[in-house]
Amino acid sequence: MILYMLSTFLVKHVIVVDDDIDIFDLEQVEWALASRVQADRDVIIVPRMPTIPLDPSVAGSVTSKMGIDATRSFDMPLERYERSDVPRVIRERVEKEREKYFV
Repeated sequence: MILYMLSTFLVKHVIVVDDDIDIFDLEQVEWALASRVQADRDVIIVPRMPTIPLDPSVAGSVTSKMGIDATRSFDMPLERYERSDVPRVIRERVEKEREKYFV
């Protein structure tokens, strides 16, 4: 799927996630990247791919493209990917006192 998507002219980066991730929620996508990706096995770089010349980072019409597999690994038990959450009371307290800690 990643290579197929990268083969099109208009796509430069692809991130694949599981169905428990809302692709329209960037926090969830970032969480999947942080918790499910090991760069040495889940990131693919395809050099010298044709692209549209409207990309300002490209000289000409050739670029490198990147695909990231941010899905759960089959080697790991599903429980390892359960999300933990900070209790609401703690989140509210931190939010109220945020300026004390984060200047």
